Amino acid sequence: KAAGMESDSFQLHFGERAINIRGKTSDTSSVLINRGVLCGALLQELLDQHEGDDTLAVRFNSRCEKVNLDACEATFSGREAGGIYTMDVKYDLLVGADGVRSQVRSAFEGRDDFKCKVEELPGRFKVLHQEMPPALDVDAVHALAPLGKADKEDGSFGLFIIPAVGGQACMLVNYQDDKDPKPRLLSLTTAEEVSECISQRYPMLGAPITLAAAQQFLDQKPSRSGVVTVNRYCDGRGRAVLLGDAAHSTGGSLGQGANSALQDVVALAGALRESPRGQIEQAIVRYSEKQVVEGRALLALLSLNDTSRRRNPLVGVAYLIWSSLIQTKLNEFLPDLVGPNVQTLLTQSLVPYSQIAEENAFWLDSVDDGGADATTQK
Repeated sequence: KAAGMESDSFQLHFGERAINIRGKTSDTSSVLINRGVLCGALLQELLDQHEGDDTLAVRFNSRCEKVNLDACEATFSGREAGGIYTMDVKYDLLVGADGVRSQVRSAFEGRDDFKCKVEELPGRFKVLHQEMPPALDVDAVHALAPLGKADKEDGSFGLFIIPAVGGQACMLVNYQDDKDPKPRLLSLTTAEEVSECISQRYPMLGAPITLAAAQQFLDQKPSRSGVVTVNRYCDGRGRAVLLGDAAHSTGGSLGQGANSALQDVVALAGALRESPRGQIEQAIVRYSEKQVVEGRALLALLSLNDTSRRRNPLVGVAYLIWSSLIQTKLNEFLPDLVGPNVQTLLTQSLVPYSQIAEENAFWLDSVDDGGADATTQK
């Protein structure tokens, strides 16, 4: 918490109009933290816990090349001062927290009863870092939607801006390059042109983005997001588990990548603690049974944000109006009768995804195209 910053506001911008879809509904704020800073804090905690013993070995610049679940053995490669190395490691428990393109998950795919679906989402994005634009609330998360005649004629791109410590901001520039017209932004070659293009499209920023941030856009390769669904998060015989994006990536639009991964960690640690010593297989099966329910609920909630997963676009518009305008205001004045909207509940991370999905079953039944049922627990 000390390494991040607290925020309790999420603003949607439509042209010059901004709507706060997450008011102050409780004493619990979200903590926004840079991924690298979070990893550093977690690593330091790990090192502190194991100070003075020889049970922890940390290796950087290494990757898992393959996993033999039958032999409970993983092969790693990496680079050290002496050059490139490859080593085979026997394990008691293998935790695959290696992302959307998980090598550990690929080993699961050789099992007859394992089902996996990986979808590449449309669109691409780049990440820029600079000071928070002067016209925006420095403590709020901001989503700026592409609107207007210019977007139809000149291609559209959106901005998602997350505040950071010290008045800084992380700015995601998202766009689709597989539809015409393609954003003119992609054809620009100088930082000055990029800065001017973004500023003209989004004058509500209050000032041009910095030339340094614009150069980041030019130098950076675009990233893509993917959705991962699997029917189980463990291989009992192989004593291996999946967590985070390796098990249930939703592509980032819900902002739950780190949150859901940490919840997996808590659930796995709890299952191991509650099991008799040495009974790893039973513990990870219980972990999987519990977290698959949460992962499927998280994927279902994705349909409320992702237009490509909406069966009925008009219902999606109705949901946006309800959650962003009506529900937010009713919760502000009648909190005992109307609960917070989905976005608020997700950012607070206090309510299980399965409970949030259950409380919003009406909207999910109306909007979801059924993608959340692509896999089932066995």
